[in-house]
Amino acid sequence: MSESGREYRPFRGRQCREDFDFEKGMETMTEKTPVQITITPLLIGADLVAVVCGVSRRCIYQWDARGRIGPEPFRHLCRRVLWRKSDIDAWAAAGFPCRAEWLELQKDITNE
Repeated sequence: MSESGREYRPFRGRQCREDFDFEKGMETMTEKTPVQITITPLLIGADLVAVVCGVSRRCIYQWDARGRIGPEPFRHLCRRVLWRKSDIDAWAAAGFPCRAEWLELQKDITNE
């Protein structure tokens, strides 16, 4: 234990020379706050679409097969079904219309 009450552990990894005082050792290292980065996905799977809709993932797959989910999904090469997050958000804001109504709304928006 050191005088400050912290256990001394040798630093493993990179360290910045200007933050380290070689005469006093590890005690003078300034603690930096980590930067938090929020990453918003562009494509989301059925599990997140289910959270937006408030139903189960199985229900999402059934709705997709019946045409009740407005936006068309992407069928990924590994057979994963993905939707654009922006499309799902717009679909939810429009009140969750079925695919036929959603496509009509999209046509009206693009024609304007």
